[in-house]
Amino acid sequence: MKKSILLLLILLTESYVSVSRPFFGNTAFNLDIPTTNQEDEKCEEYYVYLQTADSILSNYKTKMTGKMMADAWYLTLENYEVDVPVKLALAQAHLESGFGQSDLSLRKNNPYSLKSGKSYATFTTLQDGVNSYYRTMATKYLKCKTLEQLLRNFSTCQGYRYAGSKNYEVKLASQMQEYDNLISSVR
Repeated sequence: MKKSILLLLILLTESYVSVSRPFFGNTAFNLDIPTTNQEDEKCEEYYVYLQTADSILSNYKTKMTGKMMADAWYLTLENYEVDVPVKLALAQAHLESGFGQSDLSLRKNNPYSLKSGKSYATFTTLQDGVNSYYRTMATKYLKCKTLEQLLRNFSTCQGYRYAGSKNYEVKLASQMQEYDNLISSVR
């Protein structure tokens, strides 16, 4: 119960999170905190996600936070029932923008180099850019592929590649392995 209260306080203390708020575009999503036996499990998963992201991000000068990532993960999990792995989200943010430090990311609040048509998308806030990445992963990549399949061919369900680099998958896998090493050395 204490964990549930902590999660609720964490989620509601930020001005961009409310019980019902537009999450992506004009669609309103409800933030339903679980009220069953799953309550403690969801809270623990959220906390582990936040802690893992913060443990990696703390090594870099970045405005991205574990809370940003954990909030986006939680909303995506609740609304799309897709679990975007923290190491994948970290590795892509690292490769695409140095965790939001590239010129593109700073100008457009786009730490994942997401496109809108033929140009890069612009987001109002960094949190919006992070949220959009999680939604994109849930609806265009992970709804039809496993992480292992993406690391062999990082493309959408329709076959469009995330990045132009032919060795993008190798770079992602290598970055994710580096995080495994960092995380295990902390434990």
